[in-house]
Amino acid sequence: MLVTLTNGAAGGSAGGFVASRGRAGQQFRAHVINRQPRSSSQLLARALTGSLAPAWRALTNAQRQGWAHLASTVLRTDAHGQEQPLSGYALFVSCSRNLLSIGGAIPNTAPPTAPAFPALT
Repeated sequence: MLVTLTNGAAGGSAGGFVASRGRAGQQFRAHVINRQPRSSSQLLARALTGSLAPAWRALTNAQRQGWAHLASTVLRTDAHGQEQPLSGYALFVSCSRNLLSIGGAIPNTAPPTAPAFPALT
């Protein structure tokens, strides 16, 4: 049993319940063990993502800095509706996964420049 009280908020687990603080305030819920389904598509997705770390390490520092710079201009909306910038690695993995899923190749250079589109009339 591990329950801690910090500034009036409980955290931890006891008796099959978990205490945490969420958007709605203090929460107590039943402890549920996470399950990791092993469908063929999930195994493929995990293997694909895992194969990208060596490709990232193979980039030069200048190329990684290029990905980091581009990532600082790209905002993604998180589960709470807040826009967050990606890290260079996260953008590299995202782009590489998308390219591989449509039959492309993992980028082994600095990122391309962001495309510019004419205004719609």
